[in-house]
Amino acid sequence: TAQQISPKLASMEIASRADIIRAFHWLAHGSADPAESWWSHRRIASAISKGRASAEPEVRTLTYLYELARYSPEQDSLSEEQFQLARRAVESLTT
Repeated sequence: TAQQISPKLASMEIASRADIIRAFHWLAHGSADPAESWWSHRRIASAISKGRASAEPEVRTLTYLYELARYSPEQDSLSEEQFQLARRAVESLTT
């Protein structure tokens, strides 16, 4: 449930591409409309945002960073600023 997932996310240190992917997946399964395995990440983002219009900017940021972490070539490093954005988005989404 969302109550069980939020503490995991809130205590999570996001320091790698895998951490961003994991955070996005945890949010996907803890949203009010839990994700189906066949949904695209954009459909998942829509479910996470459902009923939380004020959280849409953070969802959009985390979705963008998820896309980079998941689909960009491994040799394309993510910056510390991008990890900080992910941390802030997760923090905002779990409070």
